[in-house]
Amino acid sequence: MINLTVTQKWLRCTECQGEFKLDSIYTGCPACDKEGRSGALEVCYDIGRLSSKITKSWLREWGGSIWKYADLLPVCDTSFCSTLGEGFTPLVREPYFEKEFGFGNIYLKNEASNPTWSHKDRLNAVLVSKAKELNAKGIAASSTGNHGISAAAYAALNDLPCIVFFPPETSTSYLRLAGLYGAQAFVTPWEKRGELLQKLVFEENWTPSYPFVEGGISNPYGVEGYKTIAYELIAQLDDTPDAILAPVSEGNALTGIHKGFQEMLELGVIDRIPRLYGCVPRGANALERSFERQDDKVMTLEDSYSIATSTREKTAGVHVLRLLHASKGRAVSVTDDAIIRMMQILGKRGYCVETASALPAACLEQLMEKGEIKPEEKVVCLVTSTGIKWPDLLAEMAPPPQRIEGTWESFIGAKR
Repeated sequence: MINLTVTQKWLRCTECQGEFKLDSIYTGCPACDKEGRSGALEVCYDIGRLSSKITKSWLREWGGSIWKYADLLPVCDTSFCSTLGEGFTPLVREPYFEKEFGFGNIYLKNEASNPTWSHKDRLNAVLVSKAKELNAKGIAASSTGNHGISAAAYAALNDLPCIVFFPPETSTSYLRLAGLYGAQAFVTPWEKRGELLQKLVFEENWTPSYPFVEGGISNPYGVEGYKTIAYELIAQLDDTPDAILAPVSEGNALTGIHKGFQEMLELGVIDRIPRLYGCVPRGANALERSFERQDDKVMTLEDSYSIATSTREKTAGVHVLRLLHASKGRAVSVTDDAIIRMMQILGKRGYCVETASALPAACLEQLMEKGEIKPEEKVVCLVTSTGIKWPDLLAEMAPPPQRIEGTWESFIGAKR
């Protein structure tokens, strides 16, 4: 246990409430483990000491990277705060929803503007910086794509070796990018990635770039980076949105966003928490099923599959299930056909998004049609990554270029 009178940041178990110092603890709560239970550790802060500093006007000031919020992130020595310029991504009102549905306050938070083109950069900027502070040997990750290349980039920035395990479905673009950043990329069967990662972490003492989960490998630090999305939204809207929709695999992004709003509520910067919607594909909707059944934990769906590879996990963390209830939101799913349709719609609006990134906007249409979203509400859809990393899928979705002889007549005959 720790002496909280001299500590401003510490770890607390989400289940037994045991408290520990910030350290290389990557197996969940040690106290729960001794009792045969599973408990996840989360980072806590002495919020009260920040009340005079963190105001809405302070949030509105440009920061350059997420380390503007270092007081609310787990790195203690700021000399270890490494950055590629992540964060401060665009928030753009999307007129498509006003034209088609009469909803004029729908916004896209475009996380594809981050250095490796996804929201995972917020997680790895924090996780790898903390690993460096804790004298890490190397960074190990299991990924379908975005997470792996982000871990590789931030490991390179911190002069740490990196190993990433990818499934066979991974786009070649990700495999090459991991190598470009100096990581070793290994392609292995989907279910074997976790086994290899565990051995690397437990037997070779590498630091896992891994989600905050209950049981097994769990890294409590990276999820803190996602809180900065909440801070930015408050500043960009000068208000609290009514609802936020985000794609969910394990549920870390939505968990971090919820925690960020909770902290701002505690500091008196905002007066309410937005409704949070966890968006999943219909073929991998364990979270939705468990939410509708009022389960205590998320079920495991053995036959999960979706074109949205980033969100086709068999289960999700109990923490995301709890926050959906706490925020008065819910889990919602759409078919793969609806995902592809929304990718095409957003493409014609100027956005090249990956499959998982199309989920929130596709789910939003369903919620609007059911009356769960009101026309006057401010709603944010999280666009997590770019579709340019999946060139084979783009080739299937987009018409091929016209090849002409170069004469005016051939051009006129071919143009639409």
